[in-house]
Amino acid sequence: MNASPKTEQLLMIVKAYPNPSEKYGETVCTGAIRLRDNTWLRLYPYPFRVKSGYQFRKWDIVELPIVRSKGDPRPDSYRPYDLMQYTLIDHINSADEYWSPRMPYIRSTAVASVKELLDGALISNGTWEPSILPVPVSSDGVKVTWEKKSEWSPKQEAKLEKARQIAEGDLFNPIKYKKLKPKPYLFRLSFRDLTGEVYKYPILDWEIYQLYFNVRDKAQNDAEALEKVRYKIEEQIFSPDREVFIILGSIHQKYRKRNLFAVDGFIWPKRRLDVPLFQGG
Repeated sequence: MNASPKTEQLLMIVKAYPNPSEKYGETVCTGAIRLRDNTWLRLYPYPFRVKSGYQFRKWDIVELPIVRSKGDPRPDSYRPYDLMQYTLIDHINSADEYWSPRMPYIRSTAVASVKELLDGALISNGTWEPSILPVPVSSDGVKVTWEKKSEWSPKQEAKLEKARQIAEGDLFNPIKYKKLKPKPYLFRLSFRDLTGEVYKYPILDWEIYQLYFNVRDKAQNDAEALEKVRYKIEEQIFSPDREVFIILGSIHQKYRKRNLFAVDGFIWPKRRLDVPLFQGG
């Protein structure tokens, strides 16, 4: 039996760098909190760059009908059902350096460690195996590395041509499609959670790759762009005066395999000295 769509209000928090898609031309995977029960969902595929009127900022509250993803065993995987019913409801500003209006959503949904995320967390309705959640991490020992990636393959180029046709062929809201740039590097983050365990995962956060492209295109200097990414993460996000959470999400349906997780986003308000390092719930 097919699942029925349900209109939900979602707090949009992270989005991964787009990928070419056979069916949709180009897709984006997003992470959001469903506000009626304060749980994290993965929303995919999202036509962020190929359809007009559905772009959101991080921390926007949007309303739209969603439905469980077919063939995906992850309990938190959904897809947009009818974007024509998309409505922007509100935006949650940071308000201050402590991100006071935003952080209750993060702290109340965070797990205490990476292991807890990987092994499954206990919620009010029983045992749930989530595959995207915030995890508090230490500001010490973080390191960003990168490895060179190849250009688009002919097959991927064909998918992006389809994305152009979808974007520019919309009869009501055509978009001048700007071809998706291939990621020249895959960034990886080595970090410690608050138990002291060390982990290393790829970074999929769109903002990090956009930072790289912005610096590289302006300075025409690849080394400067790589250094800016390293500095942004190691020196600014993971500054000792910051309370850092990373949004960890699985990158495949076979999410129980521990090497198939990635860093989807960073939460890094200034740390309050009168608040313990991490308090969940």
